[in-house]
Amino acid sequence: MPSSLAHSIPGLRWAWRAAGVIGCLGYAALALVSGLDREAVEDTTRPTLVNWPYAVASQFGAAVGAIKRHDPAKAVVHGSTMVRHDPANSASLSLYGLTLIEAHQPDKAREAFLLAGRLGWRDAIAQRYWFNESLRMGDAQEAARHLDALLRRDPDLPGRDTMLRAILAYTQGRAAIADRLKVDPGWAVALVSQMDGLDIDDLDARAEVVQRAGPTHYSCAQASNLMDALVYTGLLDDAAAVHRTLCPDSGAIINDQDFNALSTGLATSSLDWNLLRRGDMVISVNAETSHTHMLSMSLSASSTVMAAWQTTVAGPGLYQMTWRMPGSTADDAAAFMVSFNCGGDQSDATTGTRQPGSAVVYGARIKVPDTCLTPTLRFWIMPNRQINVAGLRIARIRS
Repeated sequence: MPSSLAHSIPGLRWAWRAAGVIGCLGYAALALVSGLDREAVEDTTRPTLVNWPYAVASQFGAAVGAIKRHDPAKAVVHGSTMVRHDPANSASLSLYGLTLIEAHQPDKAREAFLLAGRLGWRDAIAQRYWFNESLRMGDAQEAARHLDALLRRDPDLPGRDTMLRAILAYTQGRAAIADRLKVDPGWAVALVSQMDGLDIDDLDARAEVVQRAGPTHYSCAQASNLMDALVYTGLLDDAAAVHRTLCPDSGAIINDQDFNALSTGLATSSLDWNLLRRGDMVISVNAETSHTHMLSMSLSASSTVMAAWQTTVAGPGLYQMTWRMPGSTADDAAAFMVSFNCGGDQSDATTGTRQPGSAVVYGARIKVPDTCLTPTLRFWIMPNRQINVAGLRIARIRS
C-alpha cells in the first residue's frame, strides 16, 4: 500500500505508529538481554536468559568460572551450550575444547580444536593447545610458531616462562626459538631481560638460544641481565660466550681494554666496566687515539674510593697487569691502585711499578686465589689527584 494512502487513513496511521513503538520496544528488550548476557561474563550471578538463542557471553563466563572452580562437568555443560548457541565462533569452540580437556576427554577436545581451526583459531586458548600438541608430537618448529603467535600478542603472557621452559628443554626447540628470534619479534628482549624465577637450566638454555640467533638481534646492554644471572649462578662459560657473541671488543681476560665501549655510555652487565657515580667524583672517557680511549678520574672526597670495576671469568692463577697513565705525574700514579680478586677490600689493592723503557707504563703482578672463580678488577683512587688510565692489559702467567 502506498505510504500516502496509509497516512490518509486514521486507523492505518495509528497502526504504523504502534508497530514502530513495538519494534523499538522489541529492539530495546533484545539489547537489554544482550547487555545482561555480556555482563554475566564478569558476574555469573547476574540474571540472564542463558538459554535464549544468543546467550554466548554468559555461558563463556560460566564455563571459565567452572574451570577455575575445578568443576569440569559443569564446564562442559556450559561449553556445549555456548557452542550450540554460536557454532561458528572459533573462540567458543576453543573454550569448549578446553572444558573437554579439563574433563579428561582428549579425543573430543581435539575435534573441537580442529573445528575451531577451520574457522581461524587465532585465540590464545587454541594457540596454547596446539603448542602443547606440537610438543607432544615432537614438532618443535610448529610449537615455536604457536608460541611466537602468543607472545606477539602479549610478551608478558602468564605462563610464558613455563612454555619457554618446555620447548627449550630440547635441542630442536632451542633451534626453533632461535629461528624465531632472527626476525626480531617484540618479545625478544623479554627473553634476555626478565630473569625472575628462572633456574640454572632455564638460563643455560637461553644462553644457547642467544648464541644460535647470532650477534645482530640484541645489543650488549639488552642482554646484561642474562649475563649477570649467568655469572651469579656459576654458568661462567655461558656468560663469557654470550658476551663474546653480543658485545664489542670482548674475548680478552678484561673486556673493553681500551674503554671504547665505555665511551658510548650504555648500560652494561657486570662483565663490562661499571663506574662510581656520585657528586665528589668526576669520571670521563676521552679519546686518546682514533682507536683507543682514556679513563680520567678525580676525587674531591677525604678518603680513597673504588672508582671503576669489572667482573671476569678468569679464574684463579697468577696474572701480570700493565696500564699506561698519560699526563699523570709520579705522584698521581702513586694515588692509583688496582685489585683483582673476589674480596673487594681496599687492603688487597696495590699500586703499580713503573715499567722499564717508558715513563708512563706501570704494572703489577697479582695472584688470584684458588677459591676465586670470578675475580673482579677494581680501580681505587686517592683524593685530589688527576688519574688517567689507558691501554690496560692482563695476561695469565700461570694457573
